[in-house]
Amino acid sequence: MFRWPDKVEWKGFYMLPKLWVKDHVWANLSPSGKAVFVVVARHADEKGECCPGEERIARMAGLTEKTTRQALNDCEDMDLLRIQRYTTARGQRAKRYKLNTAQGKWIQMTHALTDSGVWQYLTPTARAVYVAMRHYGWWELDTYCDLIGEDIHPDDLKETYATRRFDICQADGGLLADFAGITTRSLHAAKVSLHKHHLIDNAGEHLADDGILVYLRPYSGNPEKPCLWYKRSHLNELTMKAAKREGRHKKKGRASDAVSTSWP
Repeated sequence: MFRWPDKVEWKGFYMLPKLWVKDHVWANLSPSGKAVFVVVARHADEKGECCPGEERIARMAGLTEKTTRQALNDCEDMDLLRIQRYTTARGQRAKRYKLNTAQGKWIQMTHALTDSGVWQYLTPTARAVYVAMRHYGWWELDTYCDLIGEDIHPDDLKETYATRRFDICQADGGLLADFAGITTRSLHAAKVSLHKHHLIDNAGEHLADDGILVYLRPYSGNPEKPCLWYKRSHLNELTMKAAKREGRHKKKGRASDAVSTSWP
């Protein structure tokens, strides 16, 4: 049975090709396909290969195993990955996933997005919009310093960018909805879900135009303990219940089940 890892890889990251968003591949992918693809991509190595079990993918994506299998087929139909079936040395059937990477610019996605347990609690429209926001997100040192109220020396640019809390998104709402594959009417509810789970916030008066802070990791709001994650005991309890009652809707995450932590 899958158990959530005791530690969250706060500094780990992987890349998603921006071309997939630009060419509306992400928009046309099914909601469950979006949920599982991010989980599979999180496990891929430098060659784009990985072998996470279907239960692991299902739990981290917040889906049933049956829906996960169909979602993986959706991803293969969209040519995002190839599924290779094989037999292990112990005589068990297994699947290997090979991502079809694209050339060009990339979206930097963090392991914490899924490992924290937050990804499984987002609504389908929120997952879709988050990737679209990251696609249109931008980052600039002086603006970042103004927003966090700190002075950072240009010599520390590389380290600051690698560990930054957020990017800034000022994309038009209609454009975000289009590239997320949702309706403009559902955009507000998607933002509510992202805000509830600490992945976006308003930029405030620091920007001339309206802007949204799009966090790379769930942000607690406390600079001393910025990283928010769900307790492992809570997530493992849900996993055990889901394994016994596969397909039954699980409980919603409670604020009391989430904790914040400092960088390791």
